[in-house]
Amino acid sequence: MFICQHGNGAVATWDGKEVTSFCSDYKGRPFNSPNDIVISKNNSVFFSDPPYGLKDQQLQPDRGQDKAGFYCWQEGAVHLITDQYQYPNGLCLSKDEKSLFTCSNKPFEKFVLEFDTTTLKLKRQVANESSDGIKIDKHGNLYLCTKEGLVIIDQNGNRIAKIELETIPANACWGGRDENDLFITARNNIFLIKNLQKRISS
Repeated sequence: MFICQHGNGAVATWDGKEVTSFCSDYKGRPFNSPNDIVISKNNSVFFSDPPYGLKDQQLQPDRGQDKAGFYCWQEGAVHLITDQYQYPNGLCLSKDEKSLFTCSNKPFEKFVLEFDTTTLKLKRQVANESSDGIKIDKHGNLYLCTKEGLVIIDQNGNRIAKIELETIPANACWGGRDENDLFITARNNIFLIKNLQKRISS
């Protein structure tokens, strides 16, 4: 299990018995406060590093990174993917893992970006949306955890559905048989929408 550690400014692993530091710095300085993470099948580790865990949620360049960013750990090396966001947050991989999608939940950073996971270069801006957590389905639709609820957009960035919830969603993950069920964390609640992927068309 990979853990984003706000207090330590690092990414750690847990094997069921103990927590071990996995990735703790970039260019010799600790990260700000790693927030969200996804692991590819080839063991590349992608994560966001906003200043949410720092005092007043402000960068502290005297002790850590002077910018917030999305990073990739590959074969022992850490690469900065982008520092375009002030508050980088959610990220997810496409089903073929050729693309990484990124977002911020701040209303002044309403852009979902797509990056190539091999070159780590920007492919395109997918949509003018802000989101906390973000997930993708087998059709290529993106599921955004927003203050409006769960917003679903297609591959062209168009809204195709919105699911309102009792509390604001923060993140989500697929599970259940054939991973058709969506589990959603939303403040003090956890919601389950069964067979959601079967209900959403391409």
